[in-house]
Amino acid sequence: MFYLNTIEDLFNKEIVAWCIGTSPDADLCVSTVIKLKEYLGSLEGVILHSDAGSTYTGYKYRDCLKDLEIVQSISKGSCYYNAVMESFNGVYKTEGAYNWFGKTKYLSRRIRAETVLEKTRWFLHYYNNVRLKKELGFLSPVEYLKKNPKGTLPMIIKQP
Repeated sequence: MFYLNTIEDLFNKEIVAWCIGTSPDADLCVSTVIKLKEYLGSLEGVILHSDAGSTYTGYKYRDCLKDLEIVQSISKGSCYYNAVMESFNGVYKTEGAYNWFGKTKYLSRRIRAETVLEKTRWFLHYYNNVRLKKELGFLSPVEYLKKNPKGTLPMIIKQP
């Protein structure tokens, strides 16, 4: 089984960092945050929101955020706080992984890791640059950002 860990910018719904691993552990989540740092450079003003799972409340993950000066926000008490990421995960599975490979084949690990990685790269490029979103005025996330620069707004981004 493969686990896709993503970070989404809530401003334009763009997946700004992602990693794939064989375990949904702290190493995978920290690696994704490091990718965010590579993508953005400065993390000043970044608020990273996640659910309250043990991976996101553990020392390794929290220490990483502290070292990178990221403000951590954790949802508690309602499943709706993480709806944005659950929605993306559903889109990835239905329009991506299950569509390409078939749900049974994918879930039973009968797909080569290289193939999953290649298809995921393609899908994330498509999702960010081509796939239109109604809530963005029928623009892709990248198109929306070009038309609506964030200026000095702090980024509020979400991780599953």
